[in-house]
Amino acid sequence: MIKKTNLIGILVLGVFVAVGCEESTTSIDSTTNTENNDILSTSMSSGETASLTECQDTGVGLTAHYINETPNSPLDITCDIGVYVDKDGEIDGVTLNATFDGAKSKQYGIYVKGANVKLANSSVNTDADYPHQFVPITYQDGATGNITNNEVTGVHRAGIVLRGAGTDVNVDGNNVIGIGPKSTGWAQNGIQVDQEASGVIKNNLVEGHFYNKDTFVSSGIGVFSDNVNVQKNTIRNNDLGVALVGNNTNVNHNTIEITYTEVDVNYIFGVWAYPSEDNGIRQNTITSNTGTGFGIFLQGTENTKLIRNDVSGWGTNLIDGGDDTKLPKPFEID
Repeated sequence: MIKKTNLIGILVLGVFVAVGCEESTTSIDSTTNTENNDILSTSMSSGETASLTECQDTGVGLTAHYINETPNSPLDITCDIGVYVDKDGEIDGVTLNATFDGAKSKQYGIYVKGANVKLANSSVNTDADYPHQFVPITYQDGATGNITNNEVTGVHRAGIVLRGAGTDVNVDGNNVIGIGPKSTGWAQNGIQVDQEASGVIKNNLVEGHFYNKDTFVSSGIGVFSDNVNVQKNTIRNNDLGVALVGNNTNVNHNTIEITYTEVDVNYIFGVWAYPSEDNGIRQNTITSNTGTGFGIFLQGTENTKLIRNDVSGWGTNLIDGGDDTKLPKPFEID
């Protein structure tokens, strides 16, 4: 987590989402259930909420309703995972719900491990009073593919997570919507890339991740790995628009804005970069209607390129605490 009180001084940084369990040696029976669609030919049909009476062992220390299959109708999750995938394929049109009644200490909606999977046109929704940690979509341990045109709403620990060496995913055109300012329970985060994962994060709407206390910070997009591209996203009303703690990453052509009027905004950031090297922050529009907080905050960075960003409406538009920052026309956009 990121503590608000540590952002200006010594930062205490931990991973937003707890690391999953180590893989066990339990074998997985992926025989197709005739009542469900195979993951290679998924389509959602109307009907009552789907359910399974038995949670299946995934072999990674977690249980799942479906393994390499998907439900035909909306599913309320009561196992650790709604849909677990470890073989290549495609998921299309799935609806999953995380509810108060079905809550466990940590749960996942769609969990892809080490496979190439296209996930599209699906939705994962969480009750506003969900009491624990829920991760709607995660690709881990060398997973690849595309996450496209999906809807993530409600309370979540982090909406979409890319994690682990070899994980490389294109996250394009999704809506990741938190519940807005909250002051109890877990801080929410939108899209997160960490632990040596990489990817392209583009054309997404990420909105409403805001922890309304002087303790922890919620981020819209958090990059804790190298070689990530964050481009053409709309990042609105998040405690911290883009957190950048990685090297050789580009944050380009995004719209980052704060429009809240009745919240504690003393520690709001548009883009915040912590010790990292050779990053580009280019041609972004970073605005706030609050007159407080920081548009771009560089802290211990090296060789960051700030080019043609339009930054306005903050208490301080730019704090450059880095070395060898390139600043050609920092607050102008083409």
